Amino acid sequence: GMDQGLCIHLNCGTKDNPDLLGDLTQHSKMLLHGLALDDASLARARQAIGKRADFGRVFAEKVALSPLPFVPDLANLVIVEGYEALTPQRVKLEDIERVLAPGGVILVQQNGKWTRKVKARSEKMDEWTHPSHGADGNFFSSDRVLKAPFGLRWMDGIPLSFNMWATCRGIVVTEKYCFSLSTTELENLGSASITKKNNEHWLSCRDAYNGLPLWKIACETTNTGHALNRYNVAPLATDGERVYAGRKGDVIAVNAASGEIVHKLATKYAPVRVALAGGVLVSAGWESSESKGLWD
Repeated sequence: GMDQGLCIHLNCGTKDNPDLLGDLTQHSKMLLHGLALDDASLARARQAIGKRADFGRVFAEKVALSPLPFVPDLANLVIVEGYEALTPQRVKLEDIERVLAPGGVILVQQNGKWTRKVKARSEKMDEWTHPSHGADGNFFSSDRVLKAPFGLRWMDGIPLSFNMWATCRGIVVTEKYCFSLSTTELENLGSASITKKNNEHWLSCRDAYNGLPLWKIACETTNTGHALNRYNVAPLATDGERVYAGRKGDVIAVNAASGEIVHKLATKYAPVRVALAGGVLVSAGWESSESKGLWD
């Protein structure tokens, strides 16, 4: 049931099933990382990958597995082939669950039988459905899991400012996805310049836990970012199933999982604010505006 995100395959390239890692590339859009237990298994796994010539999306290597070389809550799918073979490596199921993202799946083969387990998402986690947390704009989260960010987990887009000022005008986060409205996408590289004001914003969807890009949509809007502040953020909101973003002449409702535009909601003026509450989407805009200062 998993089609996108990161897949980790433990004990790849076995004698009984040497092609499994290669086969996985044919049936999903996932990024695949295989970990082999010995040189012979590694050679078999890489040979299977080479047959399909799907380089860049699948990779196999042999590294120490105790502990697993991954940060917590990273993978969307973990496949453990022949769990009994991992015993000498001192790999524990607790460590496998550690690297699995909430909502992710573990498939374990033990003594020839497969079992499936889904990692539950903590009830102490919260979502961030608007750039200011909620439709009320109070910036208060009820999350009890979040800790001080002492490290960089992943980067949203190209680490370069195309606007001279703020490049990302809004971020919203659900239990699965992180959506952003930003100019830091590859499509803006060709004509990007910090002196230009016409770099397009893109609505981008990434996996909330590992940051892998899933889809993006050009929003046909430009903004230098010079007037970005806690109130002047992008017209962006989500309910988990859909994400809503302002474009030049409408607000689009996009399927969160697929990136398909479900509805185009025409507006008289370009959307500047949106709020979503109780199943009702409110959009606001104005005919013209005047900048009175740097931080308006």
